[in-house]
Amino acid sequence: MPGAGCLAGGIVVFGRRAHGESFTRGLLHDEWQVRIDGALAWGDALHLDGDVAAIIADPACFDGAAACATLILMPRDGDPGRFVKSAREIQQRSISAGLRGGITAVGELLIARWLAAEPLALRLAFADLACHVRAVAMGLPARLPRLWHV
Repeated sequence: MPGAGCLAGGIVVFGRRAHGESFTRGLLHDEWQVRIDGALAWGDALHLDGDVAAIIADPACFDGAAACATLILMPRDGDPGRFVKSAREIQQRSISAGLRGGITAVGELLIARWLAAEPLALRLAFADLACHVRAVAMGLPARLPRLWHV
């Protein structure tokens, strides 16, 4: 729909940390596809299978992270580049608190990613950036959806 925007994302925690459990074996498939006017604008798939503990521990993969996250913004005007600098400034605050991440513009989308040793720190960083881009890019109140407070 012309003039429409979208803010989406998700956080994956590798195990039920409060129960002392970690995700070591099994299957995880998480896939994103963003289509604009029917054409694929961005696609991403995370597929972990089998010895998940080794994949998560591998420095070239998750480097021992306890959680990862992706935030996707498609601004209404189709120009994500103008939000990259301020989004990076917001994300940098969390990175200095022990998270790793990055932000880039791809076509009509802004993509933010994180890896974290602590899922709660990741949730807070994700929320901080989501509230920021919701306000500056979408003209909506800088708050999270009610579902996040359940």
